[in-house]
Amino acid sequence: MGKGRPRAVERGGGLGQLTSVTSGNGSLNIPLAPVYYPSEEEFKDPLEFIYKIRAEAEPYGICKIVPPKSWKPPFALDLNSFTFPTKTQAIHQLQARPASCDSKTFELEYVRFLEAHCGRKSRKKVIFEGEELDLCKLFNAAKRFGGYDKVTKEKKWGEVFKFVRPGNKISECAKYVLGQLYREHLYDYEEYYCKLHIGKSKGCKRGVHNGRKSDQKSDSSSSRKRRKNNSGEAVKVSSREKDEERDQICIQCKSGLHGEVMLLCDRCNKGWHMYCLSPPLESVPLGNWYCLECLNSDKDSFGFVPGKRFSLEAFRKLADRTKKKWFGTMSCSRVQIEKKFWEIVEGSLGEVEVMYGSDLDTSIYGSGFPSSNDERLESVDADVWDEYCNSPWNLNNLPKLRGSMLRAVHHNIAGVMVPWLYIGMLFSAFCWHFEDHCFYSMNYHHWYVISLFPYISSMHLIKLLMMFSHPRLVSGDYGIPNFLCIYYLYRGARDSVDTLVSNLVLKWSRGEPKCWYSVPGGEASAFEKVMRSCLPDLFDAQPDLLFQLVTMLNPSVLQENGVPVYSVLQEPGNFVITFPRSYHGGFNFGLNCAEAVNFAPADWLPHGGFASELYQLYHKPAVLSHEELLCVVAKVQFLD
Repeated sequence: MGKGRPRAVERGGGLGQLTSVTSGNGSLNIPLAPVYYPSEEEFKDPLEFIYKIRAEAEPYGICKIVPPKSWKPPFALDLNSFTFPTKTQAIHQLQARPASCDSKTFELEYVRFLEAHCGRKSRKKVIFEGEELDLCKLFNAAKRFGGYDKVTKEKKWGEVFKFVRPGNKISECAKYVLGQLYREHLYDYEEYYCKLHIGKSKGCKRGVHNGRKSDQKSDSSSSRKRRKNNSGEAVKVSSREKDEERDQICIQCKSGLHGEVMLLCDRCNKGWHMYCLSPPLESVPLGNWYCLECLNSDKDSFGFVPGKRFSLEAFRKLADRTKKKWFGTMSCSRVQIEKKFWEIVEGSLGEVEVMYGSDLDTSIYGSGFPSSNDERLESVDADVWDEYCNSPWNLNNLPKLRGSMLRAVHHNIAGVMVPWLYIGMLFSAFCWHFEDHCFYSMNYHHWYVISLFPYISSMHLIKLLMMFSHPRLVSGDYGIPNFLCIYYLYRGARDSVDTLVSNLVLKWSRGEPKCWYSVPGGEASAFEKVMRSCLPDLFDAQPDLLFQLVTMLNPSVLQENGVPVYSVLQEPGNFVITFPRSYHGGFNFGLNCAEAVNFAPADWLPHGGFASELYQLYHKPAVLSHEELLCVVAKVQFLD
């Protein structure tokens, strides 16, 4: 494939690309995914080029594509008028957060335990350091670290305390007291809980029937069959009344019959016959089972809250202050930034919140690529604008290229058919996930240029350019529109041109990198297993956690458990491709602007079928109908 062959090491780059990257804890290395440099000829057709590299790149789950030097699309957004909403991300809670505590369910099960094993119907109030101790949070926190025995052996009561009362400090004496309180009030319940949930995974999850005594069953089947009216006459009990006498009623059919195939929701404790579910279940599912209402409930679930609306200039100032706060004015290496990020994620550096302009619908906020539907910017030549409007690498065109299954979709789906824009700052993150319907994704890192003087007209800039016709600016060595360099010359003419170019133009004309991590699609099940084992309390509270895009886990933890992880450093002008069902996540090194969309070559179809079944299993609404898409594709002649 000529120049399209991958290079083991990417040469150059502001932060120094390595053959492997030191992970957050400094003990493991993350191998790099392949980087491809297509020739002008290879770059003509995106889907054909991706097909050529697929066999080599897909085992990594991700790859980077560096376009030929001649490919320089103009940034199509009006930097002076563009504003966007943001979300507030609590980075310290992406991993080290307590589970959303479903106190009602915990209280229900705990009271049952007290009645059955301790002979009392209510629990005592537990006081720790002058305040009532939340046993639900304490139990979930200990579960995160493997339960009482493991926490005690590994001396992790301090870590448990962080989940129970975030932000507070704890002494060595208090750690010991906390462990003793757990042993006194929760140790026996922990054993009961484990047996209860192991039993549910092995047999039918009826729970309440299993605990009935024979004399109670006998009483239910004899003396309760008949009742007496006010006159003392015996009367028959209707079948509905008989059902209500049973200890569990199916929510769907309102019957208490066939208790042996009744499932109890592990959150709300309501019952459902397996044959009443849609679709019906033929066997008892392993692990916890949740009804549709609980599965789709957002109550107490963790997520990112809406933040302020920013202009690019205001967001740049915020991003600049954040970067300066953490690293000062000195340049920092990739290893330093990654190490700091994972320390924050793991909760060792206190509370850290950042803003992220994520998932911005380009049909509303505008695309960074030129579009025939948008007004051409005055600074961009008409021929250049038209050329990139029609480019197949323009993400507005990618989903409907010849050979893409999405060409058969005739309605706009934000993020799938219509690109999403992302304005990032230091530590803003995109959490572990794979794409909707297991699609491929393509992400482009735009060149970021910001005007500090929106009131200066283009004509004045041209005049300034002529006045300050520095050879390095005129020659375009910096790969940016020359007149933008003059903004800074105009602002600080007392400094030398070279100083301004080096310290200002390069700093703000190039976006900071995005750091990606990827697990290959073939290792998705192994990834999910490790996530569930490392964060059991979070998954118990939110069974569909991996659909929520709110959770990170250090790649080194995945590696320690045998899951392969690869890394990509995406710089301005680079494309990143993710493959079907590959879990990926990452974060931004600073201020940047990226754009992403999905696409689906023919080899995606089996993955789409798998995703459709997964949505049914988790009762998640599909973005589109896979079956309908197959039918349309089969009829349409324009697809290869």
